[in-house]
Amino acid sequence: MPSQDCYFFMNMEEPEEERKMHAFCVSCIKKRQHESALFWQGSLRGYGKYKIICKDCNLTIHEVEE
Repeated sequence: MPSQDCYFFMNMEEPEEERKMHAFCVSCIKKRQHESALFWQGSLRGYGKYKIICKDCNLTIHEVEE
C-alpha cells in the first residue's frame, strides 16, 4: 500500500509533559479544521521506519515495509 499525505498536529493547550504529535489523514483534518496543523507530503517524501495511523479514523497512512 503506497504512503499517503497527512497532517501533523500538536495541541499546545495540553500540559507540556502530556503533549503528543498526532497524525490525521486529509479527510479527517478537513472535519477538524486545525489551522496550525502541518501538511506532510508523505506520498512523495515518505515517513521512514514509522507506522503512521490517523488519530480519528485509524486509517493506515504509512505501513513500515520489512
